[in-house]
Amino acid sequence: MSGESWIGFPRAEATVECGGASHRVRWERGRLLTLDHEDPEAERALAALGGEPCACVALLDAWARYTTDVRMLVLGTRGGSDVIPPPDRADPFAGVMHVAGRPTGPAPLPGQAEGEAEARELERIASLLSLGGGLPRRLLATVAANWRERLLAPDGAEDEELSGVRARLEAALYGRALASLATWLEVNELELDFEPLPEDERPALSADPTGRLRARLPFGWMVDVWGRGLETIWGRFCLSAATSDGVHWELLTVGPDLADPAVIRVELPALPEPPGRP
Repeated sequence: MSGESWIGFPRAEATVECGGASHRVRWERGRLLTLDHEDPEAERALAALGGEPCACVALLDAWARYTTDVRMLVLGTRGGSDVIPPPDRADPFAGVMHVAGRPTGPAPLPGQAEGEAEARELERIASLLSLGGGLPRRLLATVAANWRERLLAPDGAEDEELSGVRARLEAALYGRALASLATWLEVNELELDFEPLPEDERPALSADPTGRLRARLPFGWMVDVWGRGLETIWGRFCLSAATSDGVHWELLTVGPDLADPAVIRVELPALPEPPGRP
């Protein structure tokens, strides 16, 4: 996705252990940056020649590998109440590096069984999903944004890979909508009738005569609303969020009474430029 597609997404930053020191990594405008390494490509070249692997660069490469992996949406957080513990391994990204500009997969090491290699890959995924500073939600928003582009593509109906994962995409959307609604309504268990919508249809939230909720949301809600952390605002549930500059916003929201949705227009201060290398 282009940088313009990430307008209005807050930056996210975390620290990781690298070479015995704490280094900073930052997500900004759709990219993950290593703030304490001037030349990641040089670090990759040194590691390929037998030098000490750089944990920050390995994290960059692992991030790039999984930005289209639908498993991240299945395994990742649904919201603040989910806690994903980090794996015990100290080197979860070992063996992940770029070759000819593309991140490699976790090839089995000599003598390593296929099942062990798969477990190793799941450890890498768990490590990415347990990063601090809001990075896991940015990663999941990136994965969702990439799949939304596939859903919107003119040849989407003929995309065999998309057809194979569509049910998981819908389950990922349902899970986050359900968790967000339960948090908003302050209930532990919630019965929800859910209908995924095409991107060009108006989302809605209502209740039937028995009080059972019915939500109708497009997959893009995961990017535009959930990815930005805008599920609720002023005690209202957000159905859609749009901005052209990150300052002026138009939010379609519904109140706890589930009356007709109302548009809220807000103006937020522009985000200051962060310290450190851009």
